[in-house]
Amino acid sequence: MVYRFSGTQMGANLSLSIDNKQLNRQFFGKDHADKYLTIAYNRGEAQNAVVDEVTYPFPANSILPLVVNQSFQFEKPEQIVAWQFNREFYCIIDHDQEVSCVGFLFYGWNRTFFYR
Repeated sequence: MVYRFSGTQMGANLSLSIDNKQLNRQFFGKDHADKYLTIAYNRGEAQNAVVDEVTYPFPANSILPLVVNQSFQFEKPEQIVAWQFNREFYCIIDHDQEVSCVGFLFYGWNRTFFYR
């Protein structure tokens, strides 16, 4: 199931995927136009996640932040709860110099990072 919110005034988009067997992203293919950050929560048992063609163990009860240009797929996508949103949803409009809109969670680390 995918729930969607669209804020028509500023173009904000948010989607919540639960029990979605089709959850994946191919940035250099079908999803290139979509500029969505993703927070993936593994609510099930440990599984593998493939991010930019590299396989990582995705521990149970962990989150994985993914940036807009990353491709990903999950071994058991139905166990993932994913929030996907664009810049207009999470950022204070026209205040990028004053506020770090994305910060450490998405861009502050130089490798794929799992939070427990």
